[in-house]
Formats: sequence, C-alpha cells, structure tokens
Amino acid sequence: MIPYLASLEYYRAAVGGQSLPAVVPNRAQLAPDLMLTVPVAGGSGTLKRFMSGRLSARELEISQHGRWQHTHLGALEAQLGRTPFWRHLEPSVAPLIAEASGSLEELNEALDAALKTFLDYETLLPELREMATLNPGRTAAVAHRILRDADPAAPYLVLVARYGRDAIFALV
Repeated sequence: MIPYLASLEYYRAAVGGQSLPAVVPNRAQLAPDLMLTVPVAGGSGTLKRFMSGRLSARELEISQHGRWQHTHLGALEAQLGRTPFWRHLEPSVAPLIAEASGSLEELNEALDAALKTFLDYETLLPELREMATLNPGRTAAVAHRILRDADPAAPYLVLVARYGRDAIFALV
C-alpha cells in the first residue's frame, strides 16, 4: 500500500525496483518537526492489525474525528505556499484531502494519481530513462541539482511543488 503523501525515498525505491522502505501508511513527515497523521477508525489497534497482516489495506477506514483535513491543508499551505508549483498542484491535491473519507488506501492512491497526472509520469519517466541512457552526465547533473537539498523522508510532493515536472529527475 502506498503511504500517505509518500516520501521521495519511497518513490525512488518504487521506480528503481528496490525493496520499499518500511512505512506507517497514515503518516507523512512534512518537515523535520512536522508529522502529519491521518486518523484511522479504531486507532492504533487497527494499524497494528494491518501491519501484522491481519487486516487488509481496504479495511483501514479514515476516521472523521477532529479537523485533521483542515490541519493538514494548513500545514501544506504553510510549507509549500511560496513554492513555484504549489498553486498548480493545490487544485488537484487539496480537494482529495478536504473531502477524504472511506479507506486510507483510496485516499493514498488518489493522491499518488494526482501527483503522477501533474508530472505526466507515464509519458515522462520512460523518456527520462532513455535520456539517462543517451546522456547520463546531463541527467545526473539535473538530478543532483534537485536532490542537493532534498530530504528523502519528506513527501515527494514537496519536491514537485519546488521543481515542477523537473522533480521527476530525482526518480532516475
């Protein structure tokens, strides 16, 4: 199951065919001191049953307890509001969080799909892989520029908000 606002580290492992890092599916480390957690119906006991394999991903239901959506959207705005591409991402990401209900897996998949649609992922990733084969030095230089200040534990969304479609270079 893809985690909530999956990290750069997670996406790099998925694209590279490596083993995926261990994650808690309802948490995202937006900044070193800012963890976002989607509440799950049944609390930590439900998460423990999921992590031990006794509960399927579709059975992890989002709890409507509290105002977590408002808090998460405020945190995203505070962290990403001044980045060049957040205003382009926000219309597809914010409604998914604001209206989140049902299973956590559905929310996480919808956020992943919104990000991939913005990046034109299915088209650009194969082209980028070909470019890396033809001109590895240039591809590596762009990837290094993007990854230089990147936190691997932060959501990939942060990199996309900063670099737009160029953020896909970080995955190759």
